[in-house]
Amino acid sequence: EVERLRSMAAKYRAEASALEAEKAQQMAEATERAFSKFDTNQDGEISLEELQVGLEKILKTELKEERVAQLMKEFDVSGDGALQLE
Repeated sequence: EVERLRSMAAKYRAEASALEAEKAQQMAEATERAFSKFDTNQDGEISLEELQVGLEKILKTELKEERVAQLMKEFDVSGDGALQLE
């Protein structure tokens, strides 16, 4: 009985791990699709202008450049004034 329970537990752990990996893959693909929609010149970076145009298109409203610049600053981990996928 104990062996059967251990076997079942191992099976459930493997299934959970596979589901987590699948979810991570789906999230990565969704991120890449979203990134490519904003990266209109396909240079691998989202510039301030591309970010503003993309957000305005999605939100269907005009945004102040200062607000977009603030968002860029918050998410620009490299500090180079552009967003990269990594």
